Amino acid sequence: VTLNVGTYNVKNWFAPEDANQELGKKPKPQRELEALADNIGRSGVDVVSMQEVGTSRANIEKFFASHLNGEFKYLAMENTNDARGVHVIVASKYPITNVVTHTDARFPLADGSGETKFSRDLLRADIDVKGIPFTIYTTHGKSRRVYAANDPAHPGGTNPDNQRIGEGRAIAEIVNKEMK
Repeated sequence: VTLNVGTYNVKNWFAPEDANQELGKKPKPQRELEALADNIGRSGVDVVSMQEVGTSRANIEKFFASHLNGEFKYLAMENTNDARGVHVIVASKYPITNVVTHTDARFPLADGSGETKFSRDLLRADIDVKGIPFTIYTTHGKSRRVYAANDPAHPGGTNPDNQRIGEGRAIAEIVNKEMK
């Protein structure tokens, strides 16, 4: 069995009803959504993970149904730690049998100065590919900017390198443990 997997940073995909200019949540233009659908369709992927998805589950399902002929019937999407509601997702042509979120996982910052959570999520989707189990993880670290003191995922503000390195170490530990 061949499985084609892709990943796509869709950069702030907000539907008009999810938009909020004060939070930097601008609606994604229709032409960009059409280009996104065209790229996914031409890529030949069976499973695609996406980062920076800020729209609702219903809007994402509508996008796949209307722009990609409903081929991606299965969707993994969970809550996020991001203050703006930016998510990571996995969309699949094959059944998703299990979804695991790690939004509540706590782990140390790289410099040992405290602990933190994933900026968005470390999302796991287990997929049944014609009887063969397959697992995909997706995440998306925030930019390397210094976090605002009121960011719920980074209380008090955090050195971004400490956060990102801490996330990387936590990802390795979680994936090794779960895939053992």
